[in-house]
Order: sequence, then C-alpha cells, then structure tokens
Amino acid sequence: MNLGVMSGCLSGRKNISGERLIAAWRWFEEIPDAAPESPYGKSKIDAIVEGALSAAKQQDLLGLDDRIRGALQRVGEESIRQRFERLVGSLKERFGTNATFDGMPNYLMLARGFRGRVAHGHFEANGADELTTFHKATLALEAFCFLLTARDLPMSERAIRQIWMHPVVEDFMRAYPFEV
Repeated sequence: MNLGVMSGCLSGRKNISGERLIAAWRWFEEIPDAAPESPYGKSKIDAIVEGALSAAKQQDLLGLDDRIRGALQRVGEESIRQRFERLVGSLKERFGTNATFDGMPNYLMLARGFRGRVAHGHFEANGADELTTFHKATLALEAFCFLLTARDLPMSERAIRQIWMHPVVEDFMRAYPFEV
C-alpha cells in the first residue's frame, strides 16, 4: 500500500471537505485485498461471456468483443454493499465484534454517494443535517480504511484491544450511532 495515500488522507483531519473524502477513497482503493470479488466463480462468468460473444457474432455485431467481455466481467463481481459487508466481516474476525461495525456498511454507502457528488462537481451540503451526515460518512470511511490497513499487521492481543483507542477510530465511534 502507498503510505503517502494514507498520510494524505489523515493530514486533512481538521477540516470537513470533499478533498478529505476523496483522499479516503484513494486510500481505500490502495488497500490490496479490498478489490471486489466474484461470488459466482470465474468459470460461470466465462461461460456467460462466451455465450454473449457467440450471440453477438450470430447477429453480425463485430468488434464488440472487448466491450462485451468488460461489461459482463463486472456483472460477476459482488456489489459495493456486498464488498463492504465482506470487508467489515473480516474486521470483526480480526478485532472482535464491536457495535461500531453494526451500521458501518450503511455509512460507507453514504460515503460512496457523497463521493459521486464530490467527484462530479463542487459538493455543497444541503443544510446542516446533510453536512453532519457527510462528516460522519467520511469518518466511517477513514476508520474503515485504518482498520483494514491495520488488520493484516502483526499485532499482540493487547494492541488488538487498543485499536479502538486510536484517534481515527475514536472519531468515528464518537459520531456513532447516528440515524441513517
């Protein structure tokens, strides 16, 4: 993982901004095993792709092979919610069950929605409530990334118990729970 991405994310912790959220997403995208998985198996998706390629050929739709292949490979991936739930499950296995994890996929989905708005234009919160939700979703994503990064590090049992005292995790825990 690129430590510069993590550092860049954590350096903006004093402000609430779209840049902070985007930095957290870059961090998430750098985490090696956080990529989407295929719950269906490669052979099943490959069979669907071959069927679609054959159908395209029968319809004289030439030159679409790469587009068909690319589109159908994504169909076989887990949804973003499934991905978040799988990764939160891995955090529970490593750090133990904690109420912090209960709604984390919901907060991460909110962060994803905000990311789209930030990435496609200037984000302007629609009032104080949305700004609060934006901030809490950003805190959730940062805590999630921090815990995913720490998950695979060699740690003593004591260090595992103390992970909840790290400022990145504490900030989210103070903001949690909130109504989604």
